[in-house]
Amino acid sequence: MRISNWIHSLKTGLFLAFRGIRRGNKTIQILTVSMLLLVFLNLVLPRALLRGLINTVNGKLVTLMTSNVTIAPPKSQAVFADVDTIEAAARATDGVDSVTAQQKIAVQISADGNSTTYGTQVVEPAEYTQVFEIQKYMKQGSFLAADDQNKIVLGVQVAGDNNANLDFYATSLRTVQVGDKVTVSFNNGKAAEFTVKGIFDSDFSQGDTRSFISREDYARINPTAAAQTSIINVKLKKGYSEDQVMASFNSLNLGVVVDKWQNQAGVLRSVTKTFDVVIILLQLIALIVGSITIYIVTFVDLNNKRKQIGIQRAIGISSATLVVNYVIRGIVYAVIGNLFGLVAYLFVLVPWERLHPFKFPFGIVFLEVNGSYLVQVFGVLFTIAVISSAIPTWRAIKIKILDAIWGN
Repeated sequence: MRISNWIHSLKTGLFLAFRGIRRGNKTIQILTVSMLLLVFLNLVLPRALLRGLINTVNGKLVTLMTSNVTIAPPKSQAVFADVDTIEAAARATDGVDSVTAQQKIAVQISADGNSTTYGTQVVEPAEYTQVFEIQKYMKQGSFLAADDQNKIVLGVQVAGDNNANLDFYATSLRTVQVGDKVTVSFNNGKAAEFTVKGIFDSDFSQGDTRSFISREDYARINPTAAAQTSIINVKLKKGYSEDQVMASFNSLNLGVVVDKWQNQAGVLRSVTKTFDVVIILLQLIALIVGSITIYIVTFVDLNNKRKQIGIQRAIGISSATLVVNYVIRGIVYAVIGNLFGLVAYLFVLVPWERLHPFKFPFGIVFLEVNGSYLVQVFGVLFTIAVISSAIPTWRAIKIKILDAIWGN
């Protein structure tokens, strides 16, 4: 077919399409657009919610537990042989914002006949709060300070906080509050009494089972072990990737184990991967529903206008023109449905959810707004509209003209 014929078919098809839309059944058109609006929201909303949940989980892992990069001793050692050298090298690495060294030790914390064995972390308070954001989640009291003596900070899942609804309340201290005394028994056989300075609640159960004492306090109880470090946490500057910084640090050949936070996520990493699979399944279902919707609307319209289409073909309207006619209709319905869906999502659902956020066991979750993904959804639904309206139209024009006119 010559280019001029294609242009003529396009112009005629556009004319027939918009005339058909103006004269069409408004109820069916509204229902079609409404269905495509729901398809758009089904493509966007579940993904936005689950991606928001994944972002919350990942964010809390990095800012509360793992940091961007971790440095551990060689596998044959439990602690660093020369932690000062490793720390200095980490601080000097391009892209590093701040560094903190800590030691995780096994302890038993007891109060009023209840005890826990979650262990505790020995930290330098000033350094620790530069790398992590635990101070933002203090429910009672405050985090440790450099000059604190015999002070301890407990996660809410350790303290209990008189809240029987906590995930690990049965294994907590149950009733401990800020200002209460707790007994900490160390693995060297010594025990000491600490005053609870603060209780933190990050809405992240795995992170709220921890407790903290200062390295200075621990030095009074176990001077030899207090200088030891079992892990170094590294926070990166914005714009630097974990792989980039790790490559720079590993080039120093210091013989330590350097890892990024993604590999420290443990079971939560499997959870986020499962969410990604769920997102794909929900998107596939929404796409199938959208395809079927446009296909059925086009098929029914073609079936009802079979005689009219036969007459149009008999008077010289080309098959290409008829295909363009119904493809344009499908595209118009899809675009209008997409636009209404976009407005509903950005200006109704997202603002409402900001005021009434979803609360999961991992914390508060906000809907993700991803502009590039919204553009992808537009493109996918546009493609579906073309294909799902072209297929039944192409089948309809294959019917013989006389059969179409007589309704055979």
